Amino acid sequence: MTRKTILYEVSEQSSRDFGKKYELTEMSAFQCERWCLKAIRGIVKAGFNIPDEFNDFPAQALVAMGVTAFLAIDELTQSELMSEILLTVKITSTKDSAFQPRKLLLSDSSEDISEVSTLIELRKEFFKLNLNFLGVVGNQIIQELQAVR
Repeated sequence: MTRKTILYEVSEQSSRDFGKKYELTEMSAFQCERWCLKAIRGIVKAGFNIPDEFNDFPAQALVAMGVTAFLAIDELTQSELMSEILLTVKITSTKDSAFQPRKLLLSDSSEDISEVSTLIELRKEFFKLNLNFLGVVGNQIIQELQAVR
């Protein structure tokens, strides 16, 4: 079975990213679990405790601990996790042209993503796509991301 994909278009007209379209692809179950475990290790290292009822369920534990705990992760690990999120994203078009989907260019000089708000929205879409199986509980992390914004 193929991975789920979703399309995200920047619709905020005042954004430098207005009209850009992105395709996000779901991580494999193994990749998602590794990502969640890496995040949890960083959270535990920062001094948070995993609730006992989530010891065997890393994705659910991550959601239960929330964004506050995620923000406590050391900067290097947090940066790695955020970069891994962007590896699931391809850019498919700009306001002026469409092209074959390609991986994002992740450099300061790249114009694939020009606004922090676009990064935040793509990360929210990542959580919806990869942690949506958690249903209502999974929405907690999305709501907390919106509050941080």
